[in-house]
Formats: sequence, C-alpha cells, structure tokens
Amino acid sequence: MRRLVAREDLCTGCGTCQAMCSQRGDAPGVNPRWAVLRVKTAREGLSCSVVLCRQCENAWCAKVCDQGAIKMDPGGPWLVDPGACTGCGECVKECPYGAMFLGEAGTADKCDLCGGHPLCAASCPVGALALVEETVLVRGGNDLGRS
Repeated sequence: MRRLVAREDLCTGCGTCQAMCSQRGDAPGVNPRWAVLRVKTAREGLSCSVVLCRQCENAWCAKVCDQGAIKMDPGGPWLVDPGACTGCGECVKECPYGAMFLGEAGTADKCDLCGGHPLCAASCPVGALALVEETVLVRGGNDLGRS
C-alpha cells in the first residue's frame, strides 16, 4: 500500500501543499478550507506539522461507520463514498490523527491520495511530503525512503 508521509523536520509551514490540495477534483479555485490536509504551526516559524490521512491498515474511521461509507480501494487508499455518508461525524471523532473531517457538503472527507499522484507532494518546495510504498515505511520509519 502507498502512503503519504510528512517530514516535519523539513516542513516550513508555507502552506503550498494545502493550497494545492484545495485544487483537487473539480474545485473552482484555491481555498485552503477545501484541502484534505492541514498545516499546523505551533508558533510562527517554529514547529510545523502536517495533518493528513495515514491510510491505516485497520482504519478506525471505517470500523465506526455504520453506513459502510469508508472502504479500501483495491490496492489503493481508503475512500469515502459521499453518497453513503450521512455526516454523523463518528469517523471524525475516532480518527486518532485528526485527518477526518466533515467537508463543505456536510459529509466525511479525507485524503484519497489524488489517484496516486498527490498534488501536495509534487508541489512541496522543500520535499517534506512524499508518497511512499509501505515497505519503505516498515524498513526505514518515516524517512521518505531516503538513506
């Protein structure tokens, strides 16, 4: 399985990833509120973190969804079916990483890895985000596959 990982030691908090993420799908423009990842800064210029879906093997969000709206795409990420989602918010409460939220339409939303080509990772000016194979994570931790 592929996962999106963040190197917080490289993240500058510039927000480029969030801006690019907001343009996924048929979004009419750039608006960080539409992004499915968040950049959080503890204090300006200091500690930054990127909140994103970690594509958990045993996803709590999927387990608590009574409607079965969150399913694993074969060979890909966990996806939310907005037609099946009732917007109850249980998945949002259960995500230990804060990566699930209710979107503009009132239904659950999360990162879907942009079909395997995440705009956030491609646009990060410092290389703090990368899409990696799970085997890289198992072997090397959260090192984006770098030696």
